Amino acid sequence: MAFPMRDGSGEIVGIRLRNEQGKKWAITGSKTGIFLPYIEAKKRAYIVEGPTDTAAALTIGLYAIGRPSCSGGVFDLKETVRRLGIKEMVVVSDNDKPGLDGADSLARIIPIPTCIMTLPCKDM
Repeated sequence: MAFPMRDGSGEIVGIRLRNEQGKKWAITGSKTGIFLPYIEAKKRAYIVEGPTDTAAALTIGLYAIGRPSCSGGVFDLKETVRRLGIKEMVVVSDNDKPGLDGADSLARIIPIPTCIMTLPCKDM
């Protein structure tokens, strides 16, 4: 599978690949970016980790944007939220220290109403 990674302006900056065994890598020359759906933005965005969590959230009807990691993509997310006029964020976090720290940090950096949600399972 191939997933485009975008910068804060929406431009593709890289391609992340994932094989059937779950191994992840990027095409040579790719820059890390966020996983942004090609659909109209909604007022509330669910911020998840990775392209497959993004796809899962979209499948159940949520407007989701994927971070490249639990602490990555901050600048691109901040610019995207501003550019798309997103008014609320739900940061979906893994229930571990790195995930919760990354979610908390993001919630403090992006100045819109935000809540942090942890799921009873590892991924969306």
